[in-house]
Amino acid sequence: MLFSCHTYYSLRYGIMDPETLVLEAVKNRLPVVMMADINNTTGIVDFVKESFKQGIKPIAGIDFRNGDHHLYTGVARNNEGFRELNEFLTLHLMQKLPLPELAPSFNQAYVIYPFGEKDINELRENEFVGVQPANINRLRYVTTKNHFHKLVVCQPVTFCGKYDFLLHKHLRAIDHNLLLSKITSTHIGCESDLFRSFDELLVAFADFPEILQTTKKMIDDCSITFDFKSIKNKQCFTTSRYDDKLLLEKLALDGWKYRYGNNSEALKRVYHELAIILFENNRCRSD
Repeated sequence: MLFSCHTYYSLRYGIMDPETLVLEAVKNRLPVVMMADINNTTGIVDFVKESFKQGIKPIAGIDFRNGDHHLYTGVARNNEGFRELNEFLTLHLMQKLPLPELAPSFNQAYVIYPFGEKDINELRENEFVGVQPANINRLRYVTTKNHFHKLVVCQPVTFCGKYDFLLHKHLRAIDHNLLLSKITSTHIGCESDLFRSFDELLVAFADFPEILQTTKKMIDDCSITFDFKSIKNKQCFTTSRYDDKLLLEKLALDGWKYRYGNNSEALKRVYHELAIILFENNRCRSD
C-alpha cells in the first residue's frame, strides 16, 4: 500500500518531522512509505536517510496544490523523476504561477489524481487515480473492472493521533487568518488521515485484487537514494588551495580599501582575521 505522508514541511499543515514519520511507520510495521509534502521537498533528504537507517523503503513525492485544492501527487520513480518533479515545482514557485489542473507528461514520475476528479479514460500511461478506504463504496458503483488497472491504494497520512488534528486545525486557522470557529472542511485534512496497518488495508480492498496488484507494481518500480558518505563541498574554489588563498586575500583587501580607506588599524584586523581563517582551514585539512 502507498502511504502518502505529510510532515511539518507542508507549511502550516503538517505536524510530524521526517524522523517521527519514519518511526511511526516502523511502529506500524510498514515496509515502505512515501513522503509527499505540499509544494515542498525540503525534508526528503532527511526522510530518505532515516528510512535507510530504520530499514524502510523510502519513496519521494510531492503533493501539488493550488491553495487548499489538492490537484495531484507526483511520485518519483527514481532520482531522475525526483529532479523532474522539483524542476516543475520550482518553475511555478519562482514565477509565481498557479499549478496547472493537469500534470505535465513526466518521463520518470507517476501522477496520482484524487478519486472522482479525473476521467480514467483520459489518463496517460504514467497516471493513476488514488483510492482510499472511504472511497470503496463509491468505487463499486462508478468504476468498472476494466479500469482497475489505473487505480492505486493511496492512503494520506498527516496525523499520529487526535491531538495532532487539533494542532493541525490551529495551523490552518493561522494560514488562513481565520478564527477556529470559521475553519471549514475545505481548509483542513481529514481526521482519518492516519497510518493504517497493511493487514487492515488488505482486508478493506480484498474484493479488488487488481488494484492491490497495480499498487504493488508502482511501489516496486520506485526507488530513491542519496550519497550520504562523500563530501559535497568543493575542495577548491579556484584551481588550487594556494590560488584560493590569494583570491581571499585580494577580496579582503579590496573590501578594506573600499570601506576604510587607508586605516591601518582596520588593515591589522583584516590580516588577523585572514590568519584565523587560514589556520582553521589547515587544521581541518590535517584532521
